[in-house]
Amino acid sequence: GEAMSVMRAAAQGGAHIDDILLRMFKASYHQYRGQLPLVRAAFSVASSIQGQVLITPECGFGFFEAGMTRRRNTVTTLTHNLMVLAVTAVVYWAVGFAIMFGAGTVWSGAHGFFPDLGPDSAATFPVFLSRPVPLIVAFAFALSYADTPATLVAGSGAERLKLNGFMLLTVLISGLVFPLVGRAVWGGGVLHQLPIPFYDTGAATI
Repeated sequence: GEAMSVMRAAAQGGAHIDDILLRMFKASYHQYRGQLPLVRAAFSVASSIQGQVLITPECGFGFFEAGMTRRRNTVTTLTHNLMVLAVTAVVYWAVGFAIMFGAGTVWSGAHGFFPDLGPDSAATFPVFLSRPVPLIVAFAFALSYADTPATLVAGSGAERLKLNGFMLLTVLISGLVFPLVGRAVWGGGVLHQLPIPFYDTGAATI
């Protein structure tokens, strides 16, 4: 159909594979706009499952790290892994999501702090206006990635970091470091707007 025509035209023009797939998605999206509720439901379920798959390994990380530390540090290590998700969820919702995806410059978002994640807030995050998922689903999916960097610090800092110091690192990583890096690519930032855009497939780089 229309999506295949777009793919052939893009391929003949020498477009990048990610650009071809994006054009195909947009063509299919417009072609099936009449079935928008079904499309939104399918993408929402898929995004929710993918986000859960990324968060579930938190349990494995905690048990693995606890097993690699001395018995007296087991509770502290498990607490690190439990708290990292709780702290990241609050900080990323309050600040990080707006920096990463909110309306602003190519370097950082300037709007959307403390969002209610309802339909009325969608315009504050323009990168999601063309995506067939509700804003709250997009946030949950992005949160599953934002949680990962601080989790890695929990493993490398087992028996080396006190809880207070680790919580401070978690706030900085999930509220500032990860959102700024993610903004450059996923949020339509400076790397995405290069003459030859930088593509991050499957979060292999971010």
